[in-house]
Amino acid sequence: MKSTASFLTSLLFGLLGAVQQLSAQTAEKSMENCNASADILTVASFNVNYRNRDFQRIEQAIVRSGADCVALQETPEGLEGHLKKSLHDRYPYQVAVGRRRASRSDRLTLLSRFPFKQNESLQSPVKWFDAQRAVVAWNRYDVQILNLHLAPVHVGSHRSPGENIRAFWQSRMVHLKEVQVFASQLDPNLPTVICGDFNSLPTDPTIRYLLQQGFQDSFRTCFDHPEQNPTWQYQANPLAPTARIDYLLYSSSFRVSDCLIDKATGSDHFLIATTLEWATENATVDP
Repeated sequence: MKSTASFLTSLLFGLLGAVQQLSAQTAEKSMENCNASADILTVASFNVNYRNRDFQRIEQAIVRSGADCVALQETPEGLEGHLKKSLHDRYPYQVAVGRRRASRSDRLTLLSRFPFKQNESLQSPVKWFDAQRAVVAWNRYDVQILNLHLAPVHVGSHRSPGENIRAFWQSRMVHLKEVQVFASQLDPNLPTVICGDFNSLPTDPTIRYLLQQGFQDSFRTCFDHPEQNPTWQYQANPLAPTARIDYLLYSSSFRVSDCLIDKATGSDHFLIATTLEWATENATVDP
């Protein structure tokens, strides 16, 4: 959104995010030398912004992450074709879902070093973006990935400040409904990663619900002050408001060994990545 409504959204995110932030500096870590062990899996999530036409910069950010699986949101058709050609050797398995509406922001794509056993689109309960659920055959194991892009926050210059604030808070319940419906379609017996652009702050009901279901927020594990690590910046402007609205959560089958935030993406969202190790012996083995 390049309008006054978009700027109002950014201010609301920024003001509420500032309450949770002691500073706006991002703690950055590098995973360029990630262990390629069969027991370590690195997953990245990145809203590329469908208006972002710098495909080379997007590609470079993906490569820098060193991820085994990459969940992308808002992937335009041109980018999907570009990545299939340029990253085929690194990610030979690439699947996408989405309805290609006029906004072109509802596409979701998964890139993987490992083959997919399943890939499906889960219908939105609020008539916004569908979700992408996939099962990756990671070495001897099956891992379930839920790639999300939750509904945008609706504010506008035609509304009063009070109405915009109410719309912002009402969106929290919309996001909760989306996550509840999408999560109910997961296989509870599979190790699971839920990631994407939630358009939600860390204190929102959406995140609390997933934590109550037993999922862990990777940033809360990696960083002493996760609220100081924003993942979104209005129009990629260094002076603009920031907020943490992108997440990577994982089930109890895993534990986290490292996290990454990459700001040099050309998008208003930063790429986030998490390295996971097995926490239990209960993973589903592919016979």
